Amino acid sequence: MTLDEFEKSLKEEKLYNAYIFYGIDERQIKDAIDLLVEKVIDKSFKDLNYIRMDGLNLDMDNFINTCETMPFMSEKKIVEIFRAENLRVKPSEKPSKIFKDIISYMKDMPSHSIAVAYYIFQDKREKNRELDKLKGNICAVKVDELKGDRLYKKIQKVFYKKGKDIGKIELRYFAEKVDNDLNIIEMEAEKLISYTEGREIKKDDINAILPINNNDDDIFDLVDAISSGRTQKALMLCNELIFKGSKETAILSMIERQFDLLLKGKAKFQNRETPDEFSKAFGLHPYVAKNLMEQSKRFSEKQLKQCLTICLKAEENMKFSTGDNKMELEMSIINCARAKK
Repeated sequence: MTLDEFEKSLKEEKLYNAYIFYGIDERQIKDAIDLLVEKVIDKSFKDLNYIRMDGLNLDMDNFINTCETMPFMSEKKIVEIFRAENLRVKPSEKPSKIFKDIISYMKDMPSHSIAVAYYIFQDKREKNRELDKLKGNICAVKVDELKGDRLYKKIQKVFYKKGKDIGKIELRYFAEKVDNDLNIIEMEAEKLISYTEGREIKKDDINAILPINNNDDDIFDLVDAISSGRTQKALMLCNELIFKGSKETAILSMIERQFDLLLKGKAKFQNRETPDEFSKAFGLHPYVAKNLMEQSKRFSEKQLKQCLTICLKAEENMKFSTGDNKMELEMSIINCARAKK
């Protein structure tokens, strides 16, 4: 089921006793769950009939007992599992026991409870065929990237709620420039509204607020290649950055910063903190914080510390020697790819 189909089913009063949301955009998923909660739960008794459990530390017996308990002064209650990582199944893997246990229970939920679970894809290419093929009592909602008319309508709604008009041409131009993640859209819309206070939004305003800068994406991909030992890919991306005009010292500094943030992001993840908390702690864009925490899982703490040491040594060599900076940069990338987990 798509998000559009999910929203249509709510309007038609068609409710399931179990929902699983999965996809790339956490904000869209949370908004969809909020719609379900508003539809089912009386605001006066929300705290008693809407229970949330952390999927990273899920106790199956506790989940079942909570679902079996009758709602308070209401026909139904909602029990949500957020960050339900046990529902992630890669194409090359078989479903885990807890995956099977969750699905088995959700197929036979008590009529007075609605179970909701969700997890976020690590990248746009991720798939989950086990959830794709679910039918019957469980409503599996795959949340794709915002695009097309749905994207335009969401952006229009963001500006409308903030009391600002934006023309159709400017709206589409904004949509082309901004990452199609609702958290990012709201943040950039807020900046644009403040920047254009008292006047109409123009294309130049959008360009001023959303400058073109792909270096962060290139560095992310370069470090991603290092994480999987694809040295040639990492070197190719490095050479592309040099071709675009970036200096070797600047590229090394960006790589070093990425490893430093990955180490911090890994610590936040291990402490069960959210991307939002990571974002606020280090002044990062929410989308960047989320991606960094996901990328940090591909490295061990030992590996990240080794990579930082390699980068610092290369930086020192570049500053105090007359050697070839390009060769120094390439060797640091090779050594980082070889760092042991």
